Amino acid sequence: MGNIEMKEEAITTQQECYHCKGIGFVTPKFSRKYLDQDLSPTQKRERDQCLDCLGKGHLTLEHYDEKNFTL
Repeated sequence: MGNIEMKEEAITTQQECYHCKGIGFVTPKFSRKYLDQDLSPTQKRERDQCLDCLGKGHLTLEHYDEKNFTL
């Protein structure tokens, strides 16, 4: 038996950040508190973080629809 670390798998996608106006890698972050709730994809999307501008650009689906980004 060894140490088993509980890790939540993160899927990294490449999208445009509305804060830094650049193409940054966005890593979805879901805590157990949020996973235990029945959240819509939009609500989960709000927890995404842009690594390009050091987490300052939190993305939502509304930003893509509103600004009509082409990815």
